[in-house]
Amino acid sequence: MNVLLGMPAGSIVKTATMVAVVQALFSAPCPITFVVKEGALGPDNRAQLAYLALHGGDFTHLWLVDADMEFPPDTLARLLAHDVDLVGAAYNYRISYPHIKTFDFIHIMKCRTRDHHSGYCYGLQDRARSHARSPK
Repeated sequence: MNVLLGMPAGSIVKTATMVAVVQALFSAPCPITFVVKEGALGPDNRAQLAYLALHGGDFTHLWLVDADMEFPPDTLARLLAHDVDLVGAAYNYRISYPHIKTFDFIHIMKCRTRDHHSGYCYGLQDRARSHARSPK
């Protein structure tokens, strides 16, 4: 495994985000290359990071982290543990909740085929599986 940790950013990256990134780099279960793509257009930055992950080296995974996210050091290991093609996580967007300090797995979305991961029941199974894998 070889992960490209890509951060699409404007001109500001939150201190807590950089602390989380450094902690993730030191506790990663595999090699990580950290790249910041700075620019005014977030979707273009993400597209360029995806292109780099596909054509710029021997990367096996792309992990995108926004410049205002916080997450625990074991997040990469938790994402990789799902062993699927695509993992996403819901997070609070531009809303401050003082009692929530870090990223948490609220709902994991997994995608290989619609046959295996669609519908309400599969969503419940995915949430239960994610909750069981999260640290206590």
